[in-house]
Amino acid sequence: MSSLVELRLYNNRLAKLPESIGRLTQLRELRAMDNGLIALPDATGEMANLGKLILQNNALAALPDAIGELAQLTDLDLRFNKLTALPESIGRLSNLRFLDLRANRLTTLPTSLAELPRLEKLDLRWNRLSSYPAWLEHLAQRGCVIYA
Repeated sequence: MSSLVELRLYNNRLAKLPESIGRLTQLRELRAMDNGLIALPDATGEMANLGKLILQNNALAALPDAIGELAQLTDLDLRFNKLTALPESIGRLSNLRFLDLRANRLTTLPTSLAELPRLEKLDLRWNRLSSYPAWLEHLAQRGCVIYA
């Protein structure tokens, strides 16, 4: 399966993905929504060609720092999970265009999000943010659509 480019794992009650997922180095799209994923393996960061990571409606409480290694990632959908924080490494996703964080449990945002040069849409609705960082205004001024 090393040449697999798209993997769809909808509605399978998966609690975790195997470490071997990192061997799918040609994978461009991983859709694992509507499962019970509680964590991602560190090997997720080894999927060098991954462009879309769609993980909505799981039970993710945290992301591995290795998420920042996904240099080709353009779309990251994490809505309807249980995230309370994001790793600073998320700021290394220099090709990220769409980041959906709706309906999580985020109380703060890493400042590294301000460094995403291609971010076009950031959805923060339905979280537990008590205030919004000043750098969100900078993202909006350069054309990023922000839903807060």
